[in-house]
Amino acid sequence: MRMALRKLGPLMAVCILALATAAGAQNSLDPFFSTVPFGEWVKSPGAGQIPLKVSADPPMLDDFQRLQLTMNISVDGRDVAKRPPKGHLQFFLQFGDAARNVYQGHGEFDLKEMKPNIKQADVVYAQAILVMPGEYLAAMAVYDDETREYGIVRKTVRVPAMKDDPLPVAWRNMPPVEFVTSTERPDVWFQPDLTGRLFLPLALRTPARIDLLMILPGEMGSTERQNRMRGRLVASLKDLSQVDAMGSSVSAAVLDLTRRRVAFTQDLGSPATLDWPKLADAFGEANPGTIDVGSLANRGKGVEFFENEIGRRLQSSEKSAPRHIVIILAAPMQFPEGTEIHPIQLDEPATAELYYLRIHGGPAPRPAIMPPSQRGGGRRGGGSPTGGGRFPPDEMRLGRLREGDDSLEATLKPLNPHLFDIHGAEDFRKALAAMLTEIAKR
Repeated sequence: MRMALRKLGPLMAVCILALATAAGAQNSLDPFFSTVPFGEWVKSPGAGQIPLKVSADPPMLDDFQRLQLTMNISVDGRDVAKRPPKGHLQFFLQFGDAARNVYQGHGEFDLKEMKPNIKQADVVYAQAILVMPGEYLAAMAVYDDETREYGIVRKTVRVPAMKDDPLPVAWRNMPPVEFVTSTERPDVWFQPDLTGRLFLPLALRTPARIDLLMILPGEMGSTERQNRMRGRLVASLKDLSQVDAMGSSVSAAVLDLTRRRVAFTQDLGSPATLDWPKLADAFGEANPGTIDVGSLANRGKGVEFFENEIGRRLQSSEKSAPRHIVIILAAPMQFPEGTEIHPIQLDEPATAELYYLRIHGGPAPRPAIMPPSQRGGGRRGGGSPTGGGRFPPDEMRLGRLREGDDSLEATLKPLNPHLFDIHGAEDFRKALAAMLTEIAKR
């Protein structure tokens, strides 16, 4: 959910305002709706006294492997400027599905926050929603709690099914609608209030030990870019943690190569649920731009730490799970100039199956949870799995990394990892489907 002042004309949003919000869950009512006669507004044939415009952004696949759309409610700034500054504009959004379940969320704009140039701007309430394919009846309203005036618009929203979905059963138990409620870091990366889980069964012939290993992005580029990459990596780790490998043990870990430490580790149960407070703390201890002097001076030793951690994991074994699968999740990483990069060397031959999901960053921050590379409707996500992905040559992304641009790939080369280059949510979905199929066949 976002709130913004949008200028009339070619310029876009000029400010973002914090809002109170209420989560929507299946057949769940937002208690805030009981403070206004919302039911009467919906039944009334009129539109109320406050003119408003509504729009829906096209639904797109997001990093959590869910369909996300954004509903926008706009009020003309000239109307807002006339309102008593001691009041509030309250925004209400209700979705109804074919089964007559109701999902609600709200936001609020304090009119004391009006800017002098409010007449030249629209006040916009934007709510991100995760949806299943289907048809929904949306009712969107605005209410001035001082003048008791309101405005309402009703709109039918159609969400088409994905074409050629590589994971057609992933949404089997998913709630039809969930409101996105977290907009601040680090919760925006994980969305801890979401209750829906992906259905990703993995049937193995023999029990296995599965290690999910996420690498924190290096201290390269702007803080904004590093945070954007962290968000994509966290969402992808959350997706992977929902794979249900019945009878197998699954663990997750996060490596901070810059500070040469294991920042997070957890043995996942069934159903697996990542310990987000603990994982969030790990990110807090590794804020971009706050590296200590000792770590800064020894940044080149991160590659040695990485090799040691990978080697330790590959050469450890458990009699109860003779099959070992390691899935590495990382952004392309370059170590400081002069760092000696050499292929990993193990004391014993590695028998583990190694998969490397290389996540590339988008060009700009995403609103709520929508990856920017997916905006525009219908455009395919760039990039596709390579290496072990077994996808047709025409699916390969042009202009991918040049040889040597990723230090981790050079280090892992002797282990023959199944490499997947991922440039967007659609790429990740294809890679996940291909990887699970490959693992199940063995």
